[in-house]
Amino acid sequence: MNKLPNIKINIIVSITTILLFSCQSSRFVPNFSEQILYDYKVIVYSCEGRNKEIHSFEYYNEKEQLVEQVQYEYRAKYIYNTKGQLAEKFHCRMYNCQAGRREILIYDNNGNHIGTYRTSEENINMDTIKVEQIRFYDENNHLIKELSDKGTDVYGKPYEFWKYYIYENDKIANEITMRNNDTVWVGKYFYNEAGYLVSIYRKNGQKYQKETFEYDQSGKLIKEKIEDNTYPLTKDVSFSRDNNSKTFLYNEQGKLIEEIRYNHKGEELLKYKYVYEYEE
Repeated sequence: MNKLPNIKINIIVSITTILLFSCQSSRFVPNFSEQILYDYKVIVYSCEGRNKEIHSFEYYNEKEQLVEQVQYEYRAKYIYNTKGQLAEKFHCRMYNCQAGRREILIYDNNGNHIGTYRTSEENINMDTIKVEQIRFYDENNHLIKELSDKGTDVYGKPYEFWKYYIYENDKIANEITMRNNDTVWVGKYFYNEAGYLVSIYRKNGQKYQKETFEYDQSGKLIKEKIEDNTYPLTKDVSFSRDNNSKTFLYNEQGKLIEEIRYNHKGEELLKYKYVYEYEE
């Protein structure tokens, strides 16, 4: 299978990091450590300009699975099945997890994720619910087709974006993105000698989009960048969703401790710091 970029927030740093990077939060994010069973937690700090604040708390079990996430006016629980797969994501109503919205992940007999069922009901019959399949696989369990977006445009017409993947030697070689019956992108994937994805080049006429990925010697992703010429960038544009970059920094144990996001001018826009705390 493809060695696609995999950024896992699994941080091990000393408690002194908290003291060195003590942020005053302008938005209160509650700490539910006393209410949650967890093995360790990750405190994510964000910095934008001179503003520093706690972005989120993330709680992990002994299997390094995310079990709860708390952000500003947001809380979610993650539930896993016996195979270790994410079975359900429960979006709490604000911080109250006695009520909320459920996202139940549906898998096929081979363990491939094929769709998601959303409901607010506490008791449902899994044998009778109807789930729209949005991910399709071949006989080798390769993802070959997936729905990436759907909705209604400003003229009231429905649309769907589908991505199609073609494989060579168990790796994605080509990608086609369709909007309804129209081709949006035709893409090609490139890998280095170690088998890591280093770039994706998409094109449609004179339009192009390029994603690039850089790794350290251990295979950790240290930089990703996206470039797109679909819409002209003027001097007044401070941020473009399709023209920006990110860098990632790890500690000696190979754990992510910093993420910085830049705009198309190379200006730093936002920084995340990750701090780990053990449960005693």
